[in-house]
Amino acid sequence: ENFNVFVWNSLISFYSKCGNMEDSLLAFNKIQEQERNIVSWNSMVWGYAHNGRGEEAIAMFEKMIQETNLKPNSVTLLGVLFACNHAG
Repeated sequence: ENFNVFVWNSLISFYSKCGNMEDSLLAFNKIQEQERNIVSWNSMVWGYAHNGRGEEAIAMFEKMIQETNLKPNSVTLLGVLFACNHAG
């Protein structure tokens, strides 16, 4: 399973669109930390948000901020807003 980050990101997106966030997280965790890019993180944030798991989306956003040097972009922030709107 030595895929590149683009393949893993595609799998994350695929699983989340199927409502399977457990496998999305497994795919995300297969990406080496230094290889994860903003698309990896955004896919997880949006996946959780779209599947009604707003708290987990926000937790993933916070983890990105705390553990990486990546800067959130407009897609990230819209995902967080979507998560907040659907978290209650």
